Amino acid sequence: MGCAVMNDKPRKFAFNPRRRGLSLIELLIVVSIIGFITSIGVALVAGRYRDVSERARLRATARNMVMIYDSARALGADVLVPNDLTATLHKVVDGVTITDGVASGKKMSLPHVTDDDILNVQQFLSFNDGEIVFLGGQ
Repeated sequence: MGCAVMNDKPRKFAFNPRRRGLSLIELLIVVSIIGFITSIGVALVAGRYRDVSERARLRATARNMVMIYDSARALGADVLVPNDLTATLHKVVDGVTITDGVASGKKMSLPHVTDDDILNVQQFLSFNDGEIVFLGGQ
């Protein structure tokens, strides 16, 4: 029977101990893969940062609403809509006019707050017997 003949001819892509470094194509492939993985990581981090910053903005808006509500009530403004937190917050956002004290005739409002914000800030608030309390939240 015949024996297998070994080909002594070097193959084009075979390991060559004298070759050092990477070819330009290999380098481009590695850089492309690293760039792709990095872009995915940046997108994930940016999305998480956006969520955290939106939550912080809503917490600050809830705090501002509570401060305006408490101040307006202390100065004689009619802000409370009994048993309806959403309607009460709409009154705070739209603006309340102070009726007593040195601020009489002045209007307090939060013009930058949207209807969606009013619904979303309620997770940071408690509403009992006409008192709105800021719960904080993380």
